[in-house]
Amino acid sequence: MVNARTYPLWRDLAMSEGLPKEALKTVIEVLCAPATTLKDFDAQSERWREDALKAALPALLARTSAKRLRGRLLLHADDQTLAALVVDGTVTVADVPAILRHRRAWPGLVAALARHPSQVEAAIALLPRLPDHEVEEVVRDWDPDRYTHAKDTAPAPPMPPELFNAALEACLTPLAARLLHPEPEEGWDAVSAFSTDWSLELSGRAGWTMLARCPQRWPQLTAHPRFGTAVQHLLLDQAETQALEDALPGAADPDGEELAADPAPALSEELLFACLPALCLPELADLPHP
Repeated sequence: MVNARTYPLWRDLAMSEGLPKEALKTVIEVLCAPATTLKDFDAQSERWREDALKAALPALLARTSAKRLRGRLLLHADDQTLAALVVDGTVTVADVPAILRHRRAWPGLVAALARHPSQVEAAIALLPRLPDHEVEEVVRDWDPDRYTHAKDTAPAPPMPPELFNAALEACLTPLAARLLHPEPEEGWDAVSAFSTDWSLELSGRAGWTMLARCPQRWPQLTAHPRFGTAVQHLLLDQAETQALEDALPGAADPDGEELAADPAPALSEELLFACLPALCLPELADLPHP
């Protein structure tokens, strides 16, 4: 009989190395089935069941290969647990369809997949599923424990450059697209002035935050055939302002490291010259603050 008092026993059974393969399905069904009584939902039993399942989940997934059973287990894991299981290899790219069947993609899943070289391409393929404002979080939270690492804990591996480049491209694309097609579209008059103000696009943090992480690439990016104009605008609009903010006491860069108190000018003469075309675009002439 299954009740609140027996869930710890089922948990221990699930985590036991001696659990027969034939019993695996039964254990999974018990721990995944909502705890109820004949009359009403049993809240206490449900809490015990959830705790038991959370503790046993890594062991159960490590021993389960059947897609249906793995899907049943993945359904009950939260985002943080799933990301950790992807990092340690218990959950792989093969499980992604089952995961996304019941929830949307999130930055932690993308970053966790990309920890494994064989899964970087699959991680990049998930970037279009993220809302625009969450793409940059993949890079920012590449090492989610960077502030809490113990002395004997290995740091996160370097981010694959392919993932960084894909995130950078995704963050620059919205502004690049608006600059490429500046003419009003059908129904434009019905859109509020607030949402059509290009100054709001230029001040969007994702594109600039990604650019701020790779200043050594600015000269190359200003000449990029697709994103060059967007990069020029972002540099002119944000670089010097950001440099002044970073010079304030206690300021830090996007990755949390202390910056110099008296930084050099953010844009060299060469970069300013490279950004000159952005000052001549007629479609920006009517902005309140071009």
